[in-house]
Amino acid sequence: MKNLFYRKWNGIKFITSNNGLKSLFIFAAVANFISAPAFSVVIPYIIRKELNFSAQWFGMLEMMFMVGALLGSLLTGTALATTNSKKLITVGIVLESSIGCFMALTLMYLSTQKGFAVTLSSISLFLTGIFNMFVNVPIGANLQALIPSQVRSRVLSILTIFSSGLTPVGSLLGGIIVDSMNAFVFFLILNLLMFVVSLVFVLFAPKEAFLQDTKAN
Repeated sequence: MKNLFYRKWNGIKFITSNNGLKSLFIFAAVANFISAPAFSVVIPYIIRKELNFSAQWFGMLEMMFMVGALLGSLLTGTALATTNSKKLITVGIVLESSIGCFMALTLMYLSTQKGFAVTLSSISLFLTGIFNMFVNVPIGANLQALIPSQVRSRVLSILTIFSSGLTPVGSLLGGIIVDSMNAFVFFLILNLLMFVVSLVFVLFAPKEAFLQDTKAN
């Protein structure tokens, strides 16, 4: 047990001594905290309660997001593999947040138009899946590049602990808030928060956080 804590402590010290890695860890933790209520609470609530979609349609919409994520992963690993990672992350952030805001505002006023709501939700979640991978894949690649193989397992385990610990907290708070305010407005706020946090990361994170850029160029 003592050896386990020693290894974890060494992993934490390694993270805090690397500015790029520290920025990536903070961004990943905050992003998980914000996105958890959006994907696990608010979107299902909107689909089932506000739009009154059946379980079959709910499953279909979830599938659209997963198909989009698969396509986004393929694109970032093939056609966009040589793209500057900072640019790719920025494009992903802007487009993903914009789609979320557009979806929230449009469905807020046109939720009674079932055919339109289904089409808009399907396309929005599909595109969100694609652009989400524009952010997640480069960040994952940067994490792998920044962490030496001899400490990679302990450092990534610490990231998992922090991210996993914040995710249920975000979901719990999201469940409480969505019962006390308009779900569309809450979804809009979450997308705006995600945009601001991501923009701060892109603008102020040290260049080490985008280590892959040097390879791309």
